[in-house]
Amino acid sequence: MSTLKNKKYFYNFLYEKIKYKLIYKLFWGRGLFYKNVAHFVIISITIFFLLSGLFSKFYAINISTKLYGTEAFGNYDLLQQGGTIETVSRKEKSLTNIETITHIVEAGEDLISIANKYNRKPETIRWMNRNVVSPFGNNIPVGSVIKIPKNLDGVLYVVKAGQTIRDIVQETGGNEFDVIEFNNLKPPYTLIEGQHLFIPDGTLYNRDINIKGIPKGVFSNPVGHPECSGYIITRGWLSYHNGVDIAKWSGCPIRAIAAGRVIYAGWAPGMGYNVQIDHGGGIVSHYYHASEVYVRTGQFVQQNDIIMYMGTTGNSTGVHLHLSLFKDGIAVDPAPFVPY
Repeated sequence: MSTLKNKKYFYNFLYEKIKYKLIYKLFWGRGLFYKNVAHFVIISITIFFLLSGLFSKFYAINISTKLYGTEAFGNYDLLQQGGTIETVSRKEKSLTNIETITHIVEAGEDLISIANKYNRKPETIRWMNRNVVSPFGNNIPVGSVIKIPKNLDGVLYVVKAGQTIRDIVQETGGNEFDVIEFNNLKPPYTLIEGQHLFIPDGTLYNRDINIKGIPKGVFSNPVGHPECSGYIITRGWLSYHNGVDIAKWSGCPIRAIAAGRVIYAGWAPGMGYNVQIDHGGGIVSHYYHASEVYVRTGQFVQQNDIIMYMGTTGNSTGVHLHLSLFKDGIAVDPAPFVPY
């Protein structure tokens, strides 16, 4: 027992002695040699991490330059995880590999109900079936056969002359790495006019469609909401009145007459709170005098989405909606085209 105690005392004494010497030499009373070694180690570690960070950032920008010739545009999320354009493009994918569901449109179905049934975004179905589904409305002819992507949302995009991946990403809101990977694009990523690309999680509206005049039978009633029941027309199209006034004394929700992109949402003199939607093909609709606006500039809306609440703001003599319809910047009488 005494021997064990002596050994334990000896080991503790030796441990404390060594610890004291190390602390004294390296920290409190260290000589010049120890001081230089410690400083060298600390400086070396600092330089190593500093250079590693700079190299990582330079490498990310360098990879992006290969793609666009400019600094990175939304690429850091993948590059900082160790990915490169080459590594994220290894999987072989093409448009033919999009797994789709075939759906035959039945009576009572439209774009929105079908999208809800398959848990897909309406624009995904619209642009996957552009030869069947109207770019403006939600109605699809009964008996139409449409294709629906099974496990993803996005839009089928047709490349225009001179476009780059960046151009398409900025228009659709997609991600350039997703576009490259999904469509199996290879360096130098040159696109061809008419080429079809699937843009995962992208959104598109029919800005560039080319049509003559204004189509009939595609727009919906802006006051078709049940709360608008009993509305009246207080003033129609006149030489000095570029639209139609629709009134409901208690107000009601106002709907978009067609799909499109909100190009203005807010206050303007005379118009009060108002919303303006570009439907593509040079067709724009204006909605004036709202008490509340529910959309924002730049937002994409579907036909019949609620965009505002009827009010009497701006140059108004009572609660009503002033609806105007424009084609190529010229106001036209909405009566032949909008069913109100």
